[in-house]
Amino acid sequence: MGTTRRGGGGSRRSKQPPGQLPLLGMSAAVTEEISIIEHRPASSILPMLEDLYRRQPETRWRTPFELMCLLWSLGYADGLLPEEEIAAAAVLRALETQPSRAV
Repeated sequence: MGTTRRGGGGSRRSKQPPGQLPLLGMSAAVTEEISIIEHRPASSILPMLEDLYRRQPETRWRTPFELMCLLWSLGYADGLLPEEEIAAAAVLRALETQPSRAV
């Protein structure tokens, strides 16, 4: 017949104080916010977009969210740039490259 173990001995886990995460010793409540968004004006994003469009023309039709990921992953920015600023820079770029019409 098999043997069974009953209570009492053998728990190797040390008891953690309430509010502590096991193994890490960190408090469960994090008070410091970490921002992954790098704030830049559209005018500083415009040269990045122009270089990206020059090197990879197929990116001209990407959404601001996709451009945000591309700019970060290709090393143009250290953090994620705000989508609104990327959209504004893309509009500026489109207006600059559009041929002016005579009225």
